Amino acid sequence: MAYLRNWRLINEKINLGTSCETSLERDFQESDNSDVEADNDTKYPTRGLQCMDCVSAQADIHDICGQSAAQSEILDSDVLPLSSSESECDISEEEDLDVKRDLSQWIVKSQCSRELSNELLLVLRKYGHDLPKDVRTLLKSPCDINIINKCGGQYAYFGIEPGLRNCLQREPDVNLHSVDLKVNVDGLPLFKSSELQFWVILCSIVKCPPFLVALFCSDKKPSSVDVFMEDFLVELDILAAGGLNIECGSGEMAALELTAVTFICDAPSRAFLKCVKLHTAYSSCERCTAVGEWSGRVVFNKAEPATLRMDHSFAACAYDDHQVSLTPLACHGIKCVTNFVLDYMHLVCLGVVRRMLRFLKSGPKVCRLSASQQLQLSERLLSFKNYIPSEFVRRPRSLSELDRWKATEYRQFLLYTGVVALRSIVPEKSYSHYLCLVIAMTVLLSNCDSRRQEYFQYAQELLCHFVNHSRHIYGDTFTVYNVHNLLHIADDVQTHKCSLDDISCFPFENYLQSLKKTVKNAKNPIAQVMRRIGESDTGLLMTHVAECKQKVKITDKLRDSCFLLEDGTVAIVHHKHSDEEFCCYVLSHRKLSSFFTVPCDSSLIDIHYIRSRDICSKLFILHRRHLVQKAMRLPWQEGFVILPLVSGH
Repeated sequence: MAYLRNWRLINEKINLGTSCETSLERDFQESDNSDVEADNDTKYPTRGLQCMDCVSAQADIHDICGQSAAQSEILDSDVLPLSSSESECDISEEEDLDVKRDLSQWIVKSQCSRELSNELLLVLRKYGHDLPKDVRTLLKSPCDINIINKCGGQYAYFGIEPGLRNCLQREPDVNLHSVDLKVNVDGLPLFKSSELQFWVILCSIVKCPPFLVALFCSDKKPSSVDVFMEDFLVELDILAAGGLNIECGSGEMAALELTAVTFICDAPSRAFLKCVKLHTAYSSCERCTAVGEWSGRVVFNKAEPATLRMDHSFAACAYDDHQVSLTPLACHGIKCVTNFVLDYMHLVCLGVVRRMLRFLKSGPKVCRLSASQQLQLSERLLSFKNYIPSEFVRRPRSLSELDRWKATEYRQFLLYTGVVALRSIVPEKSYSHYLCLVIAMTVLLSNCDSRRQEYFQYAQELLCHFVNHSRHIYGDTFTVYNVHNLLHIADDVQTHKCSLDDISCFPFENYLQSLKKTVKNAKNPIAQVMRRIGESDTGLLMTHVAECKQKVKITDKLRDSCFLLEDGTVAIVHHKHSDEEFCCYVLSHRKLSSFFTVPCDSSLIDIHYIRSRDICSKLFILHRRHLVQKAMRLPWQEGFVILPLVSGH
């Protein structure tokens, strides 16, 4: 039909009669209608022919333009219409539906901007796809956004029940009779150039990623905890009293009962929710009545034990020096002492470990490393880059970038790289003091329940030793709120009967970063988030579910080739035998030696040293299921140090 339009323009220029044009249009219409007939040639014997006047006129045009007779034949052949089966742009409705579905999922997952998405739709429409012009139509973006003014800002409530239904329908392995609800309340700054921030209420259950319950946006935190938590607490009471009937993944209905509610927050958020004094106050400890003293900052250097705080006394507002007012959570039956855990991400990683490294870098003379020692420590950390397993998102950085380290980097230093990097650089007394924290945290983070129970008391003693001797290693100003609370963090493992990794803020922090990426500008950010959630049937859970189900990577490379077997021996992958089987060097216990012996033997937490020449031994074919725990091997002198990976990576 493109040639027909060109032919009409040329025909007008040479003042041809309308009769030929009408005849030719009739031929085209008859030719187009003939596609649906069974025998086109019989019904339309003159198909594709033109009248002689038209042919003569075209010949005159080609003579004027200097075109050859062969070109004229090609143009004439273009007049013949193509059938629908021959068209390159002929796309079935099923293909269009598949394209729409896949394109929608890709746009939501990649969080592509509206401008880029519209440009992509324009390109696809150009090549025959039946797609809308605007991405909001494709994604079915909600038009009605229910936002109210509350607590001095904008507020939207999504609810606990929809999130629970979504999680349990996608995770059929979850216990459908009773669940423990984990709650996180936190503030999230949106831009560096303004004070605009989110305050969110997130929830999660075992084996499922977090989901959004409530969202508040303002340039400051909510003005009232009573009003901010009102909707959440009312719905929580309803679910706790009547339970919840949920359709699981198999289509069956199951009655769900909330058995416990655990709050996992950082110290400022806990103080806001519990209506207690901040972590910089003298009576800031949430677990005991210890009173700090001023030494340039509030520190807890008194060795005598303090009285533990009790839930019933807290509900009665009996701690005048600690409580500012009675929290609404206590009025709804929530235990504000035992049900508020001490998150190890903020307390240990961003608290104790960061403070320890800062003291080693620029602290008092009693603990500060020399410039050459700091350089040596940084060089060791950088030399470990190629040995860090693929499960770790970040690679080690030098001390010069210490202020930009993330929580995962401090965790990596605490449990793995620091064990080797600090050896022979810091004094032996400081190194054994640091190992007390390493061993205790390794035990408390273990996934094995029997192992945690067996060494729980020992881990608690190591933490007490670390806190009580900190002032002798790092000075009187070291034992602040975070260091003092190491005395209480082990109690959460015993109370909630799980590892510290199961009650940490790491999953919630990952979700907050995904939430922050949905905000493109400062114009009504809460509406932007609500539209992105409305566009995704997973409620922003798609990427997190994929991460949770990721397989352990097994290769013959340095970073992904070391594993522990069930009997505690070490296997080094030599090469891949099949998709699920690997040829490995298996190192017996006699080839493994201890890397340290104080405060205990390193074999207690499966840390071993092996010489390089002892690695090559007889090859065995092992199935993937035999490689029970992945390990990191870091170079040390003439061999490697084997450090098993703790959960949470």
